Amino acid sequence: MLCSGPLTLVMVQTMKPTLQVRCAMRWCVALILAGTPPMCGRGAAAQNWAPAGFGGGGLFPQVAVDPADPRIVYLASDVSGLNKSTNYGESWFKIDSGLESREVAAFAVAPSEPLSLWAGTPLGLFASTNGGAAWSLRATNIVCYKHVDYRGITISQAGTILVAAHRLAAPAEPPESGDLIGELYRSPDGGRTWTLNTQLENQFASSYRRFPAVVFDAYKSGRAFLLVDGVGVLESTDDGRSWACFTNGLPAGLNWRNMDIGSNVIYATATPSLVYRSSKDAASWQLITNGVTEPEATDYPVADAIGVSPSDGQAVYLGQAGWPFVFYRSNDGGQHWNGSVVPDDYAFDTNNAPFQSWIDPLQAPVAMAVDPSDPSRIYYSTWWGLWRSDNAGTNWAEKVVGAQNTVCTAVLTDGQTLFSANMDVGILRSPGAGRTWLPCFPAPGQTDVELHAWALARGPDGTLYAGITMRTPTLPATPAVCRSEDGGTNWQVSAKGIFQTSAFDLEDPVSLAADPRTPGTLYLAVGSYTDHHAIHRSTDYGQTWTALPAAPGSADNTNDHRVKCIAVDPLATNRLFAGLYWDGFWYSEDRGAHWIRAHGTGVYLDYASVQQIVPLPDGRVFAAFDSGLYQSADHGRTFTPVLTNANWGEDSLQYACSVAFNSANTNDLFLSTAQIYPVWYNRGSVWRSRDGGATWSDITANLPVKPVVGLCCQAGYLYAATWGANVYRTSLQSPALPFRITGIALEAKGQVVIRWPSATDQFFTLLRATNLSSAFIPTLRHIPATPPANTRTLAAPSPGPEFYRVLVEP
Repeated sequence: MLCSGPLTLVMVQTMKPTLQVRCAMRWCVALILAGTPPMCGRGAAAQNWAPAGFGGGGLFPQVAVDPADPRIVYLASDVSGLNKSTNYGESWFKIDSGLESREVAAFAVAPSEPLSLWAGTPLGLFASTNGGAAWSLRATNIVCYKHVDYRGITISQAGTILVAAHRLAAPAEPPESGDLIGELYRSPDGGRTWTLNTQLENQFASSYRRFPAVVFDAYKSGRAFLLVDGVGVLESTDDGRSWACFTNGLPAGLNWRNMDIGSNVIYATATPSLVYRSSKDAASWQLITNGVTEPEATDYPVADAIGVSPSDGQAVYLGQAGWPFVFYRSNDGGQHWNGSVVPDDYAFDTNNAPFQSWIDPLQAPVAMAVDPSDPSRIYYSTWWGLWRSDNAGTNWAEKVVGAQNTVCTAVLTDGQTLFSANMDVGILRSPGAGRTWLPCFPAPGQTDVELHAWALARGPDGTLYAGITMRTPTLPATPAVCRSEDGGTNWQVSAKGIFQTSAFDLEDPVSLAADPRTPGTLYLAVGSYTDHHAIHRSTDYGQTWTALPAAPGSADNTNDHRVKCIAVDPLATNRLFAGLYWDGFWYSEDRGAHWIRAHGTGVYLDYASVQQIVPLPDGRVFAAFDSGLYQSADHGRTFTPVLTNANWGEDSLQYACSVAFNSANTNDLFLSTAQIYPVWYNRGSVWRSRDGGATWSDITANLPVKPVVGLCCQAGYLYAATWGANVYRTSLQSPALPFRITGIALEAKGQVVIRWPSATDQFFTLLRATNLSSAFIPTLRHIPATPPANTRTLAAPSPGPEFYRVLVEP
């Protein structure tokens, strides 16, 4: 049975005009906590998730400024959906309701209807009519991919939409690595109907041409330009219906990346470090690279980002991918470029992006946006985050607060500090329960390491371990283990004895388990597609490794002997558990000398996929299978179902991924699920049982990125490692009562003033709506509970009467 009895937040609103201040209105908001009858099924539990991770960390393919309100900025991400800011990028929040894809490769705002947004993803084309508060899927056959669609959506003033989409000529993983056929779709009616341009289909399909960018000319009605990889630029003068070559002066065969349009000129970039300019009246392209130098090296398949001032086509900005990073500015239409690589010109946000102490976050610019209301304000996104300049590129400041975009693979607590393992950005620790983060490994200044961190473990003596795959200039991709004996400050690495002669990839995950009774003993497995599927053991704190005498897996399923997860029984450490990708659950009672397959009671689990194993100190063993959560009462020999995919109402692609329990009460259990394939889906849920698994409540609530692959508890909070937005947390305690907001006022001077009493360990979110029937849009998040004088002010989002409410976050 799935039941819970939630608390409901009710908003009471009154309006009272004041005579003293002209046009000022005041709203008094009370939050009333009211008991409701028990509810069953999904969404029953009242739960609120808040970011507990760092900003940035992943690729941001697009950035766009609202043409009507420059305070509103949108930032697309490759693994965590869409971000929105209402304060020029100072802070960000997720807008994901209905946006089922976490990879947003292309994005656009309708210039005549700024609340109309379009997002191109590998799952199809999504649209929002309310500024991102809610999304709907409009076309499944129109798909966009990162590294391919650098500027894939454009919208004219009249509302015509053009989408430069792509389809696979043959299956490939990842798709953008395969042969892609560019397709151009057109909608003249705001996305109600779509037409594929068969002229371009017939002309370029056989040669697998990509369409990196398409742009409507904002200065001339009906004109648009399309960038075709290997060909150059095409022009349309009839609103995108027909196209002709606009290539006079362009060499053939270039790898084109991006383009932008000024009042009377058009610019296009190609790899490596080529910039071309032409008049828009007639194609007359010229190479304009005076002062632009080719970078020494680049490992990132990203574009050279280019932006043009909307008011002055001679003011052009170029962000060059590679090492070292260079930002170029030209005031004469690209005839001369002034490059800047001075580190002092950049204000790094080391609090919100701590991983940058060992990488160069400026190295790979992807997209650029110039504020149409203020051409000196420039945004550019990179592989790691977003930067803003308020003086035409002279100085830059990192703006990543809330824009969490990192694949977090595991979270762990030692009771005082929270640790996270992440792809790309390594291992980080938070002494502030997720509010502040510090880099662990690679260490600050250790810039020659490229790695993915996969697993975390803690020995009985407090030693910390992390399973990683790493690569250095002298070492190919190799599985390894990091060890820290001082609480995560310093780490040592060893890979001695772990498949040293085999070929591996950074994408090969590493699973890890520490013996809960014997310090220094731990087990490791690599989920590689190679033939080496052995589990390794170390008895000297991970310094050296030896393969176990035997490997789990059946003789008739040798292709799926890869080990997904391992665990050690805390009651008898000679008993080991192993979960395989597609060959079920196995156990050994002699430290790996022999392995036996576990079976299910009333259910067939022989060729199931096992995602995680959690043995409890009381003898129970929980295992997350592809079909749900299962429990064993006989040390892993047989399993019975606890919660299956029939409960969360999704197809078999949504797996049970992670299991955790509250160390203060082992009957307080947690389970996460996620849709494994296709990887872009933002589907999954988090469940809680307070009675040892007898009944469950869905506590997913407002968690924006749903695939959760790791869970852990610390000091009354549940932490979730998300596959895209690093760490989120929710309080496991009941809300403090009573709690009241003393007042919210919209003053005549154009500010929203919030006043509240002091509180402990609480945060606030301000939301607004134009009327009570419309969706509330987050305006400001993570307001601290005890600001100076218990008052917070911010600029009013827009003039006129609006409705506000405040939510309390853990």
